[in-house]
Amino acid sequence: MPKRSSKPKPSSPSDDTVNAALQCLNSHYAAGKRMIETPPSNETERDALATEFSISSNYSSQQKARQIAELLTEKDWTKLTSLRIKRTKLPLGWGHCVPLASSGTATKLLRAAELAANEGWSAEQIRQYLQREAGQFSRRRGSGPRIRKPTSLLEGLQQLLTDIEVVRKRVEVLRSMVLTTPGCAAIGDKLVVLSQALISLGDCNEVRQLLEADDHEATRA
Repeated sequence: MPKRSSKPKPSSPSDDTVNAALQCLNSHYAAGKRMIETPPSNETERDALATEFSISSNYSSQQKARQIAELLTEKDWTKLTSLRIKRTKLPLGWGHCVPLASSGTATKLLRAAELAANEGWSAEQIRQYLQREAGQFSRRRGSGPRIRKPTSLLEGLQQLLTDIEVVRKRVEVLRSMVLTTPGCAAIGDKLVVLSQALISLGDCNEVRQLLEADDHEATRA
């Protein structure tokens, strides 16, 4: 009986192919970091950014790069770029990162990225996964997210601290944009007040330490 031929295993990509994919990813991350510091305020500046980092001048694509740079630290970014798609052995492409930018937190983003690499998901499959994960959001038009009640005050404070850092970064970006937008001085003043308030709320670390000490005492009792 003749042996049944097995399908040949896909060959590993060349180093040049992998490096080119990583270069594309790193260029977008670097551009995102730049936009946090100096956000482009017009088409000319977006074109200049695209030329410098070899990325698209498309406004939406550049904003996704900025969102990812806001969410991920250098260490987080290294984790993402070290992932390899199981079938092709290639890094995730920038097309995968575009929907990942909407994850909301670094933890959710990295978890979705790891699943995408292991399962070989397309960008659309990543988008669908994130939509399923965001099931706590109301489907009704015009309504905001349903807030999940934390299991403890300590957990609630930890969630608040995480949210504050993301919002604070967005406020700083808007403050930079106000400087280049005529007639927006009043908005800039309000953003300064908001930024200061968020920084003050960030001092909840002290409250968290008190809560942890209180929980410890309760356990001993």
